[in-house]
Amino acid sequence: MWGSIPNTVAVLRRIERFSAWLAVPTIDQRRAFAQRHVEWGRELIARHRQYVEELKESGRDTEAAEQFLLVLERTQKVFERDLADLERWQ
Repeated sequence: MWGSIPNTVAVLRRIERFSAWLAVPTIDQRRAFAQRHVEWGRELIARHRQYVEELKESGRDTEAAEQFLLVLERTQKVFERDLADLERWQ
């Protein structure tokens, strides 16, 4: 049915490459995905800032929460740069 093993492997690799090619998103799809990341990131940062404030108000230690907030903010900058790069393609 499939022929020799080496031939079968070659055919399966071609199918795999073709499938990967079909899954490549368009620039508009990538832009929409990046926009969602930016929006979600902004919401998450706003909620986490509120959480840090609540910890401060209750007199609890905020060091770990503040460090995590810094990570979120750095990640957000990456998402925003990615979106800006994609928007230049228009």
